[in-house]
Amino acid sequence: HAAVVQLPGLTSLAAITQESDVVSAQCVLLSTHAQCIGELASEVELLAALGCHAVDHPILDVARGLERYFGGLIDSLSLKLQIVATEMHHTLYSSDVLQAAERLCSILRSREAELAKEQSALDERLAIYRDAGSEFQDIAAAYSAVLRDTSQIRRDITRVSQL
Repeated sequence: HAAVVQLPGLTSLAAITQESDVVSAQCVLLSTHAQCIGELASEVELLAALGCHAVDHPILDVARGLERYFGGLIDSLSLKLQIVATEMHHTLYSSDVLQAAERLCSILRSREAELAKEQSALDERLAIYRDAGSEFQDIAAAYSAVLRDTSQIRRDITRVSQL
């Protein structure tokens, strides 16, 4: 973590308490490093262009040294990005997260099974009512109107009681 803390774009990992903050901080960090790598790559290209000129010029020794330096810096930043990616992978796929995801999956599967049974029962009841013909539709429309009126009266009572 000490190497990561010193990188531009992130000042302290200790202040980050939530997983969403970790992911956000890592995204900022990755963006910052991508920008640095882009700038360094431009400088390396410029130094390479300088190398195409007079072979015996003393500036070429400086350019070669800078090219090696920036190449090493790019390699170092690439390794740091790989560390951040590995840490993100470790955080996202830790045993606690996987257990929670498995538990959530089992809850959702059981809820899906319950809802499928409920839907099947409702479909059976609906088929019975559909077979009843137009009498059922009249009763259903009247019942729906009663429910709407009852709901409106409850809202009115609530509104009046708040006065």
